[in-house]
Amino acid sequence: MRDWDPANAPGLLAGVGPIRMALAAAANGKRQWSVHNTDAIGVLGIDNNAIIENILNVQNACLFNDGAYVNAQGSDGALGFGLLNWAGAFDSVSMTCVLIIED
Repeated sequence: MRDWDPANAPGLLAGVGPIRMALAAAANGKRQWSVHNTDAIGVLGIDNNAIIENILNVQNACLFNDGAYVNAQGSDGALGFGLLNWAGAFDSVSMTCVLIIED
């Protein structure tokens, strides 16, 4: 989350990680994913299974998930991932969500 508290700390960036994510090859229009953090806690999910699953949730404000949102209506009807700026604990209009991927 960047600029999540502009009144007290403009430009502040809150980081989460490192996170390791693995993707299986797509089969039958679906793809399995798994995420592991530094505590070796695993999260498993299926992309394109009609259930939006959060891969990463930062303060209910920045969500990285396997769904898509259009006019606040969510769906998981296609392969792919999205980064969502959600009105959670930090709802400043200045806040942005940033995803950094290292390959």
